[in-house]
Amino acid sequence: MLVEEMFVMALIGAITGTIISLIVEEGKYPIHILFLALLGATTGWIGGIIWVYLTGGLSLTLTSLVIPVILTAFASMIALSILKDKNLLPKPSYDVKPIAIVASIAVIIILAFSATLPYLPIEGQQTQPTTSLPTSISTTPQTLQPLTISDMSSLQPQTTMANLLDISITKSAVEFPSITENPQPGQYLKFEVSFTVSTSDWPKPKIKILVVKDEDNNGAISTGDKLWPSDLYKYPLDADSWRIHVAHHSDGTAQAIYWDTATGEALWAYHATLTQPPSFNEEGQTLTNTPEGFVCPNDMISISQNGLLLDGIGNYISIPKGSTVTITGKIYAPDNESYIGQHIISVVAADDYYGPLATKTLTFTIQMPPPPDINILIVTVTIGLVGMLGVAAIYVPKYL
Repeated sequence: MLVEEMFVMALIGAITGTIISLIVEEGKYPIHILFLALLGATTGWIGGIIWVYLTGGLSLTLTSLVIPVILTAFASMIALSILKDKNLLPKPSYDVKPIAIVASIAVIIILAFSATLPYLPIEGQQTQPTTSLPTSISTTPQTLQPLTISDMSSLQPQTTMANLLDISITKSAVEFPSITENPQPGQYLKFEVSFTVSTSDWPKPKIKILVVKDEDNNGAISTGDKLWPSDLYKYPLDADSWRIHVAHHSDGTAQAIYWDTATGEALWAYHATLTQPPSFNEEGQTLTNTPEGFVCPNDMISISQNGLLLDGIGNYISIPKGSTVTITGKIYAPDNESYIGQHIISVVAADDYYGPLATKTLTFTIQMPPPPDINILIVTVTIGLVGMLGVAAIYVPKYL
């Protein structure tokens, strides 16, 4: 995924360089077209690296597509200016047609908008919930929890309308100077889940996203695998209409909760509004999820310190057909041998009325960093050399 994004941005840079050459020189010098195309591919690749380091490279947006265009345009103008000043290029004896400039810019803008159209905010209709939330949830401290047969129906339900929804998951673990899709202990794995609605509207959206340790390394969730504790991953990272559960503790801290420790049941996140007024407003509050602290982007479903639900779903916000919504998250890979190995990101999408719609999983690996490369140098000194040094120490000072 990361390499593919950099290739796309390199391609955009090459196209930009080609267009600039066609505009400035009207295609009269093919060798210059090739030169600016290669220059654009290089600057676009550099722009892709910058984008991946700054954002994690989970998806291409309008901003990411603008980066190679700006870098290539800037580099091309400098290159053409230097070459002309040194008389390495013949002076053009033609005028640049304004219509060519306008048409080229329009093509770039249309391509960029088309690529980012699926990621624009979704404003759907609001509908009343069909079912009620549980009245209480256990929020006792969590550890790696072995899965049982009864957990399988929650994590791998039978879908009822499989053609309505498509799920895709991307991941990256970018930490300078490395660009990789798997974290090492002490690093973060960022992920993005996209839900594309096809045949009809998604009227009452709800999802589950969980992290499971794949104990048997078969790439699928099965009994004996272990469910991660909620304090090692978090979603959503961005402000949107997704509502998760947040437990408030007696010491004043709060924590995002993704499964009920008493029942082992995974909790839903709802694309909805909440009943008003809120008991707690978590927006902007720092939660205890993951070591750096999770700043909550929205007002969430509050849980009291004794496990009682304090908020309810006001109205679902539907997602129209033909649109795509995304949700981003982070997973912390603890520096703990228990987490070394293969793991699974599990996503379940459902509708409050129709039931489960689609499921998707993606594997990742936490591996120990390579051992340090240690060179041991042993210096030996022979007896003869020691004797020579001793003689020099005794007699040389007499001649100084």
